[in-house]
Amino acid sequence: MTIVRLRGISLALAASLATACAADKGAGSRTPDDPRAKSAPPADADAPRGWKRVQTDDAFASIVFPDNWDIQVEQGVEEESGLAYGEWQAEDRDTIYYLGTESLGGVVDPESGQEDELMLAFVNENLEALGGRLLGQQRVYLDGFLGVGYDIAIDTEEGEHLLIGRMYLVGDVRVLAFWYGPDSIEDEAELFLSSLRLGAAAETRVLEAHGPGWGELVLGNAAWTEGDLAAAVDWYRKAIAAGVFEPNFAGVIEDRRARLLFAQSRYEETRASLDAAKAMGYETYTAARIRAAMHVREKNYEAAVAEYDRIIADGGGDLDIAIARVEAQAGKLGQARTRLDEGIGSRGDVDVMLNTLATDIDEALVFAPASPRLRVWRALVREAVGDRQGALLDMRRALAADPDSFGARVGWGWKLLGESIEAHGKSFGGWLAEREPRDAHLRWVLAEMWTLAKDWKASSEIFEALAAGDESSPQLICRVGHVYNAMHDEPAALAKYARAFEVDPDYTPCRNALAWLLATGNDAGVRDGKRAVEVAKPFAYDGDTLLDREDMAPGRVDTLAAAYAEAGEWEQAVSMQTLALELARENGREEEALAEYVERLEGYKGKKPWREPVEDEAPEDEAAPADAN
Repeated sequence: MTIVRLRGISLALAASLATACAADKGAGSRTPDDPRAKSAPPADADAPRGWKRVQTDDAFASIVFPDNWDIQVEQGVEEESGLAYGEWQAEDRDTIYYLGTESLGGVVDPESGQEDELMLAFVNENLEALGGRLLGQQRVYLDGFLGVGYDIAIDTEEGEHLLIGRMYLVGDVRVLAFWYGPDSIEDEAELFLSSLRLGAAAETRVLEAHGPGWGELVLGNAAWTEGDLAAAVDWYRKAIAAGVFEPNFAGVIEDRRARLLFAQSRYEETRASLDAAKAMGYETYTAARIRAAMHVREKNYEAAVAEYDRIIADGGGDLDIAIARVEAQAGKLGQARTRLDEGIGSRGDVDVMLNTLATDIDEALVFAPASPRLRVWRALVREAVGDRQGALLDMRRALAADPDSFGARVGWGWKLLGESIEAHGKSFGGWLAEREPRDAHLRWVLAEMWTLAKDWKASSEIFEALAAGDESSPQLICRVGHVYNAMHDEPAALAKYARAFEVDPDYTPCRNALAWLLATGNDAGVRDGKRAVEVAKPFAYDGDTLLDREDMAPGRVDTLAAAYAEAGEWEQAVSMQTLALELARENGREEEALAEYVERLEGYKGKKPWREPVEDEAPEDEAAPADAN
């Protein structure tokens, strides 16, 4: 039996929502009575031509099937739950269609006129345009919230197939929660069902079905699911303003609203929303983390450290908090150093901050001794106090744990500390080169130092030698490609990226670099839009099925958009770039960092592919400071 979940209810809010529903059945304007008493269609309900209706003996549920299917029907009661169920087995078909009284319920032929007022608009909006026919639908419920059970026929390469499933108006309005059907049509079914959209009358239907407050909440969840954060924020505001919720539950909604405001870099509104949630009696450690993160983005590092200290004092500390606090302390130290260079402040204050930062890092390393981020930070602090040998040991461990992000982390750390990346790379690289390291990891560290110093010749020589000694390492081959790219030698970079991709197609950073160069290179002989799409498509698709949002990285979807643009597939380019921008905002990228995303989107709308001048630095797959510990 195929039981495919396209996307479960993904909101943290949903659990609180369901709990609140169970606790207060009378809140708001709800459905009038138990829907399961009316879930069965009349026994004589007609099925559309070419189809037949098959139902269980007590008619608690039924499904329509093609006329030529030989259907065996079973019914019973689940031992654990005590719920009635029906099973429909088609002879010579490896599929069992199962429905319980708590799942789909019955179906009603839209042509019969039965309970016509129950028909839900969102299923019909673009059904025919997608190649489907609605055979039957009936309302179903989840914790009292209105939804729809449906039978839909779709055309596939194997002919016409029946899909049965359900969609609830809670959490994921626009995404089918489940569908049932044969394995062989899984990709086609998922693509079809995930493309359904709300009908024109759905908003009114939702508001009428759920009543004040609840309807706005459902529509807010729907907008959030579709990535329309601004609309979600507005619906949540209206839901709270309806005044039907208990203060604590209204605080839950306000907290969700604050998170979405934060994702849009609307910081003043975020603070007001968090304050409102707190006044309603709802505050979480996540809210405190958001407050601290806003301070960091605004470069108010002292306030960020104070906020992290409060979280730790309240028992909410963990490794992520410890690392975030270290980086806030580093930012604070960098500002103090800048003031000292300007003749403001004292050397003593800077030394105290440096010692405090070193202590904080050592304490955090007790809990995560292998953390590459913490190892880089301790290396930078050790280097700052003149302990280069100790710094080198930490760098070696950090690189061994995560070679892809090592160079970017070191450069970002020096920048946050107020240091010159190029000058420090040159100084540390010169010191290390004098020791003529033979260990492969130490030579890799040296190559990264020359890269940060923009000494491309020295860097490429070491990386080339390392790659020649380990031809199975896509990381090393790709690093050589990055250096060639920084040297403006795009054909040489392409050859290295292609070789790394050949060695390991699953090595995502180089797949991304290869697709990006194929899509955006300045050398016309390098660009190949069709190949770029082939390489980058797995960043957003499994076959032809769009991945769940949580399985996509914004920088890589951005690459796929550029590939579509180079291939002249402008509609897809705009769609993917819009998605990349939404994902980047949801992941907390600052608006300043998204300027190029927006610029590319406007270009694709005008049918203009992206051409990015190659900068004098190696390209990065994603922002290093934000990834794994």
